This record gives sequence, C-alpha cells and structure tokens, in this order.
Amino acid sequence: MSDLDRRKEALNIDRYKSKESLDGMKNQIKYTFEPLLTLSKESLDLAIEQRAERDSELNDRQRWFELLKHQKDIEILLEKSSQPRLEWEGLSTRTLAELCREIETVLKDWKWGAEPDVSFNEKEYDIIVDGQPRQSHGKGVRAILYSAFIIGLLKYCISESGVKKDTRILG
Repeated sequence: MSDLDRRKEALNIDRYKSKESLDGMKNQIKYTFEPLLTLSKESLDLAIEQRAERDSELNDRQRWFELLKHQKDIEILLEKSSQPRLEWEGLSTRTLAELCREIETVLKDWKWGAEPDVSFNEKEYDIIVDGQPRQSHGKGVRAILYSAFIIGLLKYCISESGVKKDTRILG
C-alpha cells in the first residue's frame, strides 16, 4: 500500500464521518424545525382565517351603514313629499271569510287535504293554512300556498259577491 492508498482510505473515512454528520444535522433540522414550521403554518392559517372573517364583517357593516343611510334618505323624501300618506282600511270579516273559502276551494282542487282550514292574519297580511302561517313552511310549500292565495283572490274578485270595480282589494 502506498501513500495514495492511505490517502484514499483517509478520504473515505472523512467522507463517512461527513455523511454521518450530515445525517445528524438533517435529523436535527427535521426534529427541531419541522414542528416549528408546522406551528407557524397553523398560526398563519388561523390569522388568515381571522382576517377573512374581519374583512367580511367590515364589508357587512359598511353595507349596513349604506342601507341605513338610504333608509334615512327615503324617510326624509317621504316626509317632504307633498302627497298625504295612505292609511289602510281594515278588511271586513265577511270579505276575509269569503276569500278564505275561495282559497280553501283551490286547495281542495289541488288535493291539499280533505278539508284545508284557511284563515287570514290581519297583522301579517298573510294566510294561515291548517293552523300554520304560510311563512313557517319551506319555499316550495310557500310558493304553492302563495299561488293558491293569488288564484283564490282572482276567483273571489270575479265572483258576484266579490270586489266590484274601483274597490280597494287586499293591497
């Protein structure tokens, strides 16, 4: 063995030690910095989510203030309006009962139930069917009940006992 072989052997030993040292450093980085990176990423994700929520709330608040301003502007215009405000007259019990009967007939024709019970809520200006307000149903049932209301109102207006020409109806 010559000097060259010994040098080669020494370089191989140095290479092996350097590789072990490099592997140790990689493990140290993996176990020391990866958890810190994970924590930093989670913290950053949370901060981004919170910022998005704040931005959304800010946009909602700005829109709300805009709508309040528009509402005040409309109220001011209404107060300045030269036309007097219209007051609603109450609807007669007889008229409402006849309208409800027309709506019941429409619902019977549509096979809603054996005997649908329709009444009218004068506070909400909406119908109550089988003891439940129309608004307490899903949008599909509300659409059906609204259609029954409109058709019942049309039939009521056409009938002989219904509203005559130039008479105010439900709104």
